[in-house]
Amino acid sequence: MLKTDLKSAGVNIIKKVLVSFLVLYSFNCKFLLANTNEGLILKTIDLGTHKLSSYYYDRNTDYFLVFEAGLGNDASVWKNSKLVKELMRTYSVLMYDRAGYGSSSADTSARNIDNMSNDLSGVIDSITGNKKLVLIGHSLGCLIIRDYAIKHPDRVKSIVFIDPSHEDYNLHTKEIVDGIYNSFKAFYGEKFGGTLEAKELDNDFKYIETRPKISDKPLLVFTSMKTDKDHEEKDRKKWFDAHKKYGEGITDFKHIATSNSGHYIFVEEPELVLNEMSSFLK
Repeated sequence: MLKTDLKSAGVNIIKKVLVSFLVLYSFNCKFLLANTNEGLILKTIDLGTHKLSSYYYDRNTDYFLVFEAGLGNDASVWKNSKLVKELMRTYSVLMYDRAGYGSSSADTSARNIDNMSNDLSGVIDSITGNKKLVLIGHSLGCLIIRDYAIKHPDRVKSIVFIDPSHEDYNLHTKEIVDGIYNSFKAFYGEKFGGTLEAKELDNDFKYIETRPKISDKPLLVFTSMKTDKDHEEKDRKKWFDAHKKYGEGITDFKHIATSNSGHYIFVEEPELVLNEMSSFLK
């Protein structure tokens, strides 16, 4: 790839990340004012170096649904969603603000996948006891729950990936990663969780490449195949193929592709995700 093409690709990727984040951030702020999920219980979890705000509802079911957001999003992307509002009618649910997001404090350690999955472990242990877990992630959040599942296979009942990041697609050059980081920093400051996580993206995808595969757990994957000027058909095919690889070695694997929504499938098509998850959880 020529240097000019690389810069152009980097600008497009940065635009995709920031536009998606800004749209959802604006959406969440408006949605939050009118649709705060009053049923969730707030619990602050002290991990020693920082404190995380968690939101949960325990229906005394056999397992918890644990939600992990993507880059740039706090727990409000889940807790004010139609998906969670419907699921918590039947299931115990848990979500939280990662360090530097929402009402959670920042952490001085690197905000990489390894450390974030350890934070997730601390949240889970503080809320769920010994109950089994259904891990549900979006985008970069899928790498966090993936790493958690590798570290704690006995805790995991099943996994749901919603338009997940994957090293075969997302392994960017340092120039692109620096561009994403600098853009987040300019918009939201250097202490914002998304800024600190963007700083680690290059190392994160190299790290996840070295990790073993997830043990054989039921796995449901949603993939956006919606095309636009930044996501042509060839690009979507590469995205789909990367997601398909998650099924390697998995006995119970279901892969759902949709052309009707973009990256935030659970926001744009909550009925699709809810229907598939309801069947999956049975």
